[in-house]
Amino acid sequence: MKKLMIALMSLAVLSVGVLYFAGDQVIPAIKKWGTETYYVQIQGEGKMDGKDRAYHLKGYNKEGKEKDLSFYSFGGRQLQEGAYLRLYVKGENDVKSYEEVKKKDIPKAVQKKLQSNE
Repeated sequence: MKKLMIALMSLAVLSVGVLYFAGDQVIPAIKKWGTETYYVQIQGEGKMDGKDRAYHLKGYNKEGKEKDLSFYSFGGRQLQEGAYLRLYVKGENDVKSYEEVKKKDIPKAVQKKLQSNE
């Protein structure tokens, strides 16, 4: 019993240490688990919703399947017009995270769809 308690305490200390020292890399990775990737191009300045800025855009997965997506920018900041984002979506419209990407990093089928929206 004593060995089990020591093992559990060691595991807890190790977990806290990993989250403390590598949390900024671990937590975003956890948010991406079980999500589907969609790509959007920022159009417009979004709409302020309290302290947050909401964006409602058409996104496309790697096969070019379209989905209407809604998300908030981090800290309510305005995203750069024309920027490309990779969104991590869970379920129908639950955007868990996003990151800016270069056009060359977007699948060709998606690039064509995004260009037709310009």
